[in-house]
Amino acid sequence: MLTDTKLRKLKAADKPYKETDSSGLYVEVRKTGKKFFRFRYRHPQTRKEQVLTLGEYPALGLAQARTLRDQAKEALAIGQDPSEQKQQTKAEQKTIEKVSARLANRMTFVQLYDEWLNHMAESWQYSTLKKNRGRIEGHLIPRLGDYPLEEITPEIARDALKGIEATGKLETLRKVKQFATNIFQYGVGMGHCLRNPVRDLPNNIFKKVRRENFHNLTDSKSLNRLLNDVAEYNGDISTRVALEVQAYIFLRPTELAELEW
Repeated sequence: MLTDTKLRKLKAADKPYKETDSSGLYVEVRKTGKKFFRFRYRHPQTRKEQVLTLGEYPALGLAQARTLRDQAKEALAIGQDPSEQKQQTKAEQKTIEKVSARLANRMTFVQLYDEWLNHMAESWQYSTLKKNRGRIEGHLIPRLGDYPLEEITPEIARDALKGIEATGKLETLRKVKQFATNIFQYGVGMGHCLRNPVRDLPNNIFKKVRRENFHNLTDSKSLNRLLNDVAEYNGDISTRVALEVQAYIFLRPTELAELEW
């Protein structure tokens, strides 16, 4: 068994050597005189012998090394490889540090929105871009724009969306909520924020859009009268032709208006 006194007295030799503690724990003394606690075990699946480096003495004390050994044994007891677990923890820590460094810049929601919009702009037609910008900048930016991303909680996001709901513009609310989800998801993917506070908001806390059918003609006499009225229309010729074409191709009004003649 190792003791602190024994550890302090260990000196460098011509080649590395080991001093055993217990239950697979030992200290390796290298030619430089540095001392490292290591844990020898067998992989829970392959049964091959593995060695896990726990840390360097004296930065890592004997009691701490034994605690880490015991934690590794607990992982083995449930079929986990402590070396793989350590690598995963390191990777997660690096991700957290990277994101924390970004968060130190205190990016605000409007700054994230600007970056997201530049990313999306190439995939949208100008009319779509203009419409979507109007919805977001008219309803979401005034409510969330100045908030640093790490301060936007689900409750704050909910209240912002509820503010849109209070105006009665439920279709706008539906679209803006979808945009907000996409913006935050982009932020998570780019490492600007750790979470998407909108994604987990349940839909049933918001009022639903009531879908109603458009007015329509259901009898031939009414359709015949409409077509005759269109044929006798004396206004702008492009309007008359558009109405006549509409009876055959059933386009949306905006799509019909943008057709090239």
